Amino acid sequence: MTDTISIRTADGADLDALVELNRAVQGIHAAALPSLFKSECALETVKEAFQKMMAAPGGCWLIAEAAQPCGYLYADFRERPESWSQRQRRVCNISHVAVSPGWRRRGVARQLVARVREEAARRGFERIELDVWSFNREAKACFARLGFHVFNERMTYGESTAETEGPEP
Repeated sequence: MTDTISIRTADGADLDALVELNRAVQGIHAAALPSLFKSECALETVKEAFQKMMAAPGGCWLIAEAAQPCGYLYADFRERPESWSQRQRRVCNISHVAVSPGWRRRGVARQLVARVREEAARRGFERIELDVWSFNREAKACFARLGFHVFNERMTYGESTAETEGPEP
């Protein structure tokens, strides 16, 4: 059975769906890094946060549907001015990708990323970046299959690395 997935720009009417889709991703993060991520938050607080993100200029919300919402992607477009150490850059930064557990490994993330690549090209942005948590092997593998590669790494001091990296080799 082949499911037809459509990608469209999300709007305010999609707020409840976006919040619900985010719930599974938040749960993954909270289970892996409970010292950083909350497992539960008041629904109205989450909705308010999403409303603020949706109202931000330069943002791009996409939603995947197959009879009902099954995933979303949020990216923001940033103009980074030249500094004494870095060249000017125009970067599309993917901040959120969420795919409903029942829809994973069925091309939803691939279609969302393809659509944001089209939007980035339309806006004249060649570079697309995203962050992925080191514990999230499934997401890392997905993004690698979609052509992303590591170009920067962040390290922490003072927190247990066991919850972020697992046992040492």
